Amino acid sequence: MKIKNLLLLGICAATIVGSNAQTSQNKVLDAVMRAYEEELQKTPNDFNLLYSRANQYFLNGNYEKALKDINNALKYTTRDDSEILHDEYILRATIYEMKKEYSNAANDATEALRLIPSSATARYINARCNYELGNYTVAKADYQALLRLNSLDYDAYFGQAKIAVKEQNKGQAKELVNKCVDLYPAQAAVYVNRAEIMSMLGEDNAAAHDLLNAISLDYEKSGALQKLVDMSKSNYSVVIDALNDAIGKAPNSGTMIYIRSLIALNNGNFALAEIDLNTMIANKLYMNAGIYFDHATALYNLGRYQQALGEIIEAITIDPNVGMYYVLRSQILMALNKKGEALQTINSTLLVEPDDIEALIQKAEILLADNKYKDALTVLNNVIMVNPEYYYAYLVRANIKTNLKDKKGAQNDYRQLLTIGDDNIKSYKGFALCGLGRNVEAKQWLDNLFMKSQNGGGEMFYLAASLYGQCGDLQKALDYFEGALANGYGSYHRIMNSDIAKVDLSLIKNNPRFKALMTQYKSNF
Repeated sequence: MKIKNLLLLGICAATIVGSNAQTSQNKVLDAVMRAYEEELQKTPNDFNLLYSRANQYFLNGNYEKALKDINNALKYTTRDDSEILHDEYILRATIYEMKKEYSNAANDATEALRLIPSSATARYINARCNYELGNYTVAKADYQALLRLNSLDYDAYFGQAKIAVKEQNKGQAKELVNKCVDLYPAQAAVYVNRAEIMSMLGEDNAAAHDLLNAISLDYEKSGALQKLVDMSKSNYSVVIDALNDAIGKAPNSGTMIYIRSLIALNNGNFALAEIDLNTMIANKLYMNAGIYFDHATALYNLGRYQQALGEIIEAITIDPNVGMYYVLRSQILMALNKKGEALQTINSTLLVEPDDIEALIQKAEILLADNKYKDALTVLNNVIMVNPEYYYAYLVRANIKTNLKDKKGAQNDYRQLLTIGDDNIKSYKGFALCGLGRNVEAKQWLDNLFMKSQNGGGEMFYLAASLYGQCGDLQKALDYFEGALANGYGSYHRIMNSDIAKVDLSLIKNNPRFKALMTQYKSNF
């Protein structure tokens, strides 16, 4: 089997689309890997086959197996076949780069350049990895070499701009990325690149506008939407302001209205999301089940449960095969005090998808509402067995164990929570520290997160209010609650109803200032 045929088969396997695409893709991939295994059993030293299977493993995201195969391919490849050796070093360098082993990647890129000095691919890898290693002089030389090959290479200009930022040459960084936009004003990638430079320079407002420009040019492939969502987590107000500007200039832009609703939903600004989603439904923009689900989510959080039920039923009618729709339906039914229907809905969902994490959490909540602590604990144990790094489950389980007077068990869950996951607000590490009585550390953890974030949006302030309340600092908790409302946070349901993990505002809800703030910011709901 020729190497090119294997690669073509791999590409086909990775790009199947249409009905039953995932099933078909899996079947083709399985067949491809069986074919490789059969051929390599016959000729285990065939470096062409090993290289090709390594490439397929790489496409599948299995970097360790890809690395093992490419190491063997390099071992068996004849030293006089410079083209094949070059390709093998490039693949291994790419794998190392994906694994963030930049030194190894740079070494392989250098070897590939020794074999084929004109290799632009090797030059790019070498430049990127030396940038990550802080070897800016080497990276700059590579980008300059790339520009000698192609004076209009915007990726090389972008690479030089990143180096200019690191070298505190802000003016040059802007000049380089502005030149790219001038050269390629219809290319989404140049706006994404400039947005990254603007963010590195602390100019998120300009970065947000560039990402919106990229989205308007290429909604699906530019990656700009995900970058905009990520930016909103640390600077929500800037992203919303940029979207408001875009919608003000083009008020009938369904894309921008949808994106604003998505950003608002992700940051707990449900009133804004509901307005945008209602506009989309009324004007029949992007009509699909997801729009009705999002609308139901917003209405549920705003406490408009009966309306929310109608919208989620509409979503299920359009697409009855999405588990999260039934989870939301169960949540709405619980809010309407229809526990029997809520439990029936979630049990039906779990019959189809027994390991659905959100469905299991919802079942635990229903059981806890009836004080069935041991049954809920069994469900939470299942959640953690399915996903040992599902942070929230540990917090809920610790709360259940506390109610069952199992102090040691609760403390074990808190300690486990401290050892897993990233250090962000939804890792709940501060709540675990508080649960262990380490209140000073809990507040320091939270303060550090706020120092890293210019403005994490309303939900971050809400969680901060809950944590400070649990730590006994009620005035600070009220300050954070005001910050949540000032940043548009508007989950009336969550604010007014207790959370099963006690990530709530129960300790400040009877304070006169709390009631005054709810009146002051009633437009949030």
